[in-house]
Amino acid sequence: MEPGKQDLTNPSGQNVPSGTPEQPVQAAETAQPTATEPTKSRLNKKLVTIVAGIILLLIAGGAAAYFLVFKNQATPSPTPTPTAESTPDPTADWKTYIDSIHNFSIKYPPNYLVSGTLAKNLADWKAAKGITITDQNNPASPQIFIEAVFDGYGPIFQTGDINAKFESGKLVIISIDKKSAADYQKMVDDGLILDNKHDLYLSKIIEYNKIPFWFQVSHSDHGNEKLEQELIQILSTFEFTK
Repeated sequence: MEPGKQDLTNPSGQNVPSGTPEQPVQAAETAQPTATEPTKSRLNKKLVTIVAGIILLLIAGGAAAYFLVFKNQATPSPTPTPTAESTPDPTADWKTYIDSIHNFSIKYPPNYLVSGTLAKNLADWKAAKGITITDQNNPASPQIFIEAVFDGYGPIFQTGDINAKFESGKLVIISIDKKSAADYQKMVDDGLILDNKHDLYLSKIIEYNKIPFWFQVSHSDHGNEKLEQELIQILSTFEFTK
């Protein structure tokens, strides 16, 4: 070894026996992967799963909202059916008259009375034979007269016409057609009708089973609409039972 130079293989400067083999220099250790990598991988998978779940929830929620909106638009909400209010029957406490010969019935208020009978046939018939339904305690003498006419009839004195017909055996009153005072007087003067002492006299003849039935409504209280309506309501309960 040259003077002034240090033996790099023996920095201590000691003589190393020439027979001693040189020690191999250890190579630098290879860096081992840390446990961080698998942890990151698991976190990434969880994140992907969460994001995918959120997306699925958003899609499902959007589809449900669209379905509800479409359904509400396509199917109109049903209109609630109005509930019909029950109207009390004004005839609930009325009495009932039943004719067993001609098989009809008619109702009337408790303060009215029924008298008379209808003719059974032509042999039994005579003029003005029928039933009278009247309130005898009322000074206006409100009454309904019903007659089975087997032998014709003469001129009818009336202040109005009862526009009515039979439907399935029930008397249906369509309207009351009153005559004006001038028209009534003209019919009297022309001899078409007989004058009547009543201020109100409504009349109608309707045939049923080939028998003409004559219905008459009258009272002497001029302009008493309430009394007239009561009489018409009584008449409207007339009905054949067979």
